[in-house]
This record gives sequence, structure tokens and C-alpha cells, in this order.
Amino acid sequence: MIVLDRRVALEALLVNALEKSPTARRQEWLRRVLIQGFRAECQSLRALMTDNPGVATDLPRLQGATVSHHKKADARPQEPQPEAGMANHDPAAKPLAQ
Repeated sequence: MIVLDRRVALEALLVNALEKSPTARRQEWLRRVLIQGFRAECQSLRALMTDNPGVATDLPRLQGATVSHHKKADARPQEPQPEAGMANHDPAAKPLAQ
């Protein structure tokens, strides 16, 4: 069951349109709205992937999240940064003396 909030403009429009449709046709109407919205979302994701092939790994897995157009951070593994106390470490010194 989905509960729509009438305080959200788009959800209020859906509720009003649903209430205006005949009771026998409401299930069909809801199904059609859901399929059309899902199809539009798939088409926009497909267009995004066609324009930017590398963005396919950044896309959410049908979680309803929006797709951001930011550049992906450098994918190369980062070398570990030495700790402040280890910067001038002498290998011949005692290892636990610090």
C-alpha cells in the first residue's frame, strides 16, 4: 500500500485524479501511471548512459535515488599516508620506541 501526502503538490494531483476516475478503473489507472513513470525513468537513464558511457557504474540500482552529474573521483588506489610520528622513521631504530 502506498500512502500519498496531499501536502506534496504532485501527490495531491495524483490523489485528485484517482478520485475522479471510476472506481472500477482505478487499479488500471494506477498501473498505467506507474508503468509510464518507470518507462520515462528508464529512458532518461538510458540517455544518460549513452551520452556518458562511464556513468553507468555511478547509477543507482533502482533505489529511487536521483542521478548526479558529478565527476567520479580518481579510481586509482591511494598510497597509504605515513603517520605523523612515522615520517622520519629510521628502520634500524627500535620499532616500538615511539
